[in-house]
Amino acid sequence: MTEATNKQPAAPCWPATLAYVIGLLIALSCLAGAWLLIEDNRRMTAVGVATEGTIFGQKEQRSRGRGATSGEQYVHYLPVLSYRTAKGTPVEAGAQQRMALGDIHVGQVVRVIYDPGNIPRVYLVSSIEDGFGATSWVLGCFALVFGTPCLILLWRRCRV
Repeated sequence: MTEATNKQPAAPCWPATLAYVIGLLIALSCLAGAWLLIEDNRRMTAVGVATEGTIFGQKEQRSRGRGATSGEQYVHYLPVLSYRTAKGTPVEAGAQQRMALGDIHVGQVVRVIYDPGNIPRVYLVSSIEDGFGATSWVLGCFALVFGTPCLILLWRRCRV
């Protein structure tokens, strides 16, 4: 009997390759999300116009808990601000940051920064000064930890 007749048929390799490709796509999506958060903060720092604003209310935002069976709902609040642009135009808009209800005081004067290209897009100056936050770091680390093994294993599989 020759060696060629003793060989077993090779197991299909497409499921593993597909899993690596999907893992790599997830990692790239996380990396893109982290980059967008950082770029948004940089853009507001570079082109944003700072001014004084007044909190005149809050907008409630609800979100579901993790998992499809979880019935928990989380409630967050976005401060609603009134401010004037550099040209003197009055604007009323909701800030982009969530706050605890106890931190929102109607009539409180706060420093805000708005995008002159999209005037209703407003942030509290304190959140821009704090940097782009932990979310971008978490997304970037997840992309690195999850994407690197997928990339290495996909590269090894393609070499064979």
